[in-house]
Amino acid sequence: MTDAEHKHLWNRRYNLLYRAELSTLYHRKRARFFALLDRWDKIFTLLFGSAAFAQVITLDRNPWLALPFVVLAFASLIFDFSESARKHGELASSFKMLESTIEGTGERDFTEPDLNAWSARLREIESGETSAYSLLVRICQNEIARSRGDSADVTYVPFWRACLANVIPFSNYEIKHKKQA
Repeated sequence: MTDAEHKHLWNRRYNLLYRAELSTLYHRKRARFFALLDRWDKIFTLLFGSAAFAQVITLDRNPWLALPFVVLAFASLIFDFSESARKHGELASSFKMLESTIEGTGERDFTEPDLNAWSARLREIESGETSAYSLLVRICQNEIARSRGDSADVTYVPFWRACLANVIPFSNYEIKHKKQA
């Protein structure tokens, strides 16, 4: 095998491993977000539901007290936060298993058929993904770059956008590559 062929195979392995690592991190963040959303939804539903029930028991007629309970109950039913958390958790687990398979083969013992199989498996897992939130992907890329010491690859993300990265699908063109003065 020539040096050019070896470099090509190594780059393919590196890119597959990077994509799997990035997807694992992304889906873990999404799973954590939806799990927390589900928990907070349950807490507030219980609080508002208890308050509304207490008002009914005392015969104090304030129907607006039941409104937050109804809104949260509908949100939980419609968006099914726990199911979203479960799906993202399963995707993260699948990507992590692929990482394990790639690493298990080793840095020197992999072949082109191994790369083809890993690439096919990566695309198979990706077929179950929903569309990605590009700013959250960028945040994950920043975390990977920092962990590898590649500070040149880190993109500045304003704090307020980072807080909304799981909620609003910011477009790539809205992401600035340097902190604006």
